[in-house]
Amino acid sequence: MWQQCSLHISNAIQYVVEFAKRIDGFMELCQNDQIILLKAGCLEVLLLRMIRAFNPLNNTVLFEGKFGGVQMFKALGESHCGDSPWGVPLLFMPR
Repeated sequence: MWQQCSLHISNAIQYVVEFAKRIDGFMELCQNDQIILLKAGCLEVLLLRMIRAFNPLNNTVLFEGKFGGVQMFKALGESHCGDSPWGVPLLFMPR
C-alpha cells in the first residue's frame, strides 16, 4: 500500500510541476527560484487536490477505488495517525 501511495504522490508532484511550468513567468525564473517555489507550495497544492478524495461524512479517503479510514492507516503501522480537528486523518496533514 505504501508503494502505491508513493507512486501516486510522485505522479501528483509531477503534475504540480507541469502545472507550474504553464504559469506565466514561471519559466523565466532561475531554476533555483523555481525549485524554492515548488518546494514551498507543493504540499498545499497536493492537499487541495486530495480534498476531492476525502469524504467528510465518514472521515475516509478514496484510494485505489476504496474508501479507507483512520483504522486502515493504523493497521498499516502508522502510530501517529489519528483524527485532526478538521476530521482529516493526520496521516495526510503536515507535521
